[in-house]
Amino acid sequence: QTANAGTSGVSGGMTLGTGTSTNGASGSIAMSTGAATSGAGGAITLTVGDGDTGAGGAMNLTAGKSVTGGALRMTAGQGTGGSGGHIVMTSGEGTTASGAVSISSGEASGVTGEMIVATGSGANASGAMTLGTGTSTNGATGSISMTTGAATGGAGGAITVTVGDGDTGTGGAMTLTAGKTTAASAVGGAMSLTAGEGAGTGGDVTIKAGQGVTAAGGDMTLEAGLGGQTGGDVTVKTGVGTATNSGAMSLQTANAGTSGVSGGMTLGTGTSTNGASGSIAMSTGAATSGAGGAITLTVGDGDTGAGGAMNLTAGKSVTGGALRMTAGQGTGGSGGHIVMTSGEGTTASGAVSISSGEASGVTGEMIVATGSGANASGAMTLGTGTSTNGATGSISMTTGAATGGAGGAITVTVGDGDTGTGGAMTLTAGKTTAASAVGGAMSLTAGEGAGTGGDVTIKAGQGVTAAGGDMTLEAGLGGQTGGDVTVKTGVGTATNSGAMSLQTANAGT
Repeated sequence: QTANAGTSGVSGGMTLGTGTSTNGASGSIAMSTGAATSGAGGAITLTVGDGDTGAGGAMNLTAGKSVTGGALRMTAGQGTGGSGGHIVMTSGEGTTASGAVSISSGEASGVTGEMIVATGSGANASGAMTLGTGTSTNGATGSISMTTGAATGGAGGAITVTVGDGDTGTGGAMTLTAGKTTAASAVGGAMSLTAGEGAGTGGDVTIKAGQGVTAAGGDMTLEAGLGGQTGGDVTVKTGVGTATNSGAMSLQTANAGTSGVSGGMTLGTGTSTNGASGSIAMSTGAATSGAGGAITLTVGDGDTGAGGAMNLTAGKSVTGGALRMTAGQGTGGSGGHIVMTSGEGTTASGAVSISSGEASGVTGEMIVATGSGANASGAMTLGTGTSTNGATGSISMTTGAATGGAGGAITVTVGDGDTGTGGAMTLTAGKTTAASAVGGAMSLTAGEGAGTGGDVTIKAGQGVTAAGGDMTLEAGLGGQTGGDVTVKTGVGTATNSGAMSLQTANAGT
């Protein structure tokens, strides 16, 4: 070593080196401690002395420059009967900030050197790796940035984070968790997963649960955060197409395997403890220079048992929720149709039943009517279908029986008009072409009364400025004998039968 300095100087420097060479390799320097028996090999310590002014003395280890640069290796000692030696690289402590640690491959006019940071392979288990920043007692902790370099004339480097395969127990988990904050009213750390922008097509984002080779595949849960007041929202939205179409969305369960059923799907809002539960809105967007998108709800076909049902049920409450079906408005032509058709069948088609619900008070009324129109209202047809082999269906119009009240009346009325002949009403019984069979009968009977029976009144229409309408009571034409006409008063089981009056009306003024 050099001697200590005097009272006002510096200590002498020391140079340990070999001379230059004019033809061949220069001499090497070897620094080693001897092998030890019954003891540890001697340590080698390189220490820069302390100072009290300016930056501390640096320590540089630099491999040699040549056609291929010299390697720099740091290898801890082998442990022949236990753990190998540690390698500890720690920057210097400081009063304002500790020193930085920078490990990087050197620059190159071609390809820069790769960097490998990995624990070694082991017979029992490989070593764990921790990449983290230190804790802070006053201020923010350090961030972690993992970035590949920008590329010119090539693709940016990929980043791959993969948990290794195992053959025992559960596979290794991967957890990505943003930071928690305890500051009042502050927002927890955000997490963003964004694919790369492309001059042509943008990159895909794929989130996929793990395959289960012999049992169930892994579940996927997409859940917003718990809130002390309101829980977080979940928004799933396709991308905007600035020039043409926005992206499509497909939400469906996968097809079943060779001997199973496809997965069910539930779309619903949560229950409410104080107030209305959340609503569900399903709508297609408004269109310019085109039709609005259709909405189709279809139950899949089956080949066993009854087909899958479709149920639309409004909500139960103090007053029941309404169920409305409204076809689209036509701003320049006809409005949309509403078509309700039961399912076809090989033996019989399905029934159609429309009724108001039961009630402990008054049941709801039913209105079947066409809408009002400026030119003409729509026609209404109530009929049964034709039959190619057998009788056609009958029509029954009946009001319900009443207890403690009158049975409901049935009124069939043609609406008033102010142009042309009034609308006709025609009641015609059915014709039959079967040999010797009888045509359908028509019966017009007033209601029975516990006191007096109901009246039957058949009256032609009034003519305000001309003649009143005629009345014709005529039996049917017969291929042999014509039909009879019988006009008969009612029997009085206790006293008199009913009187008959057949006369013309009094003349006018």
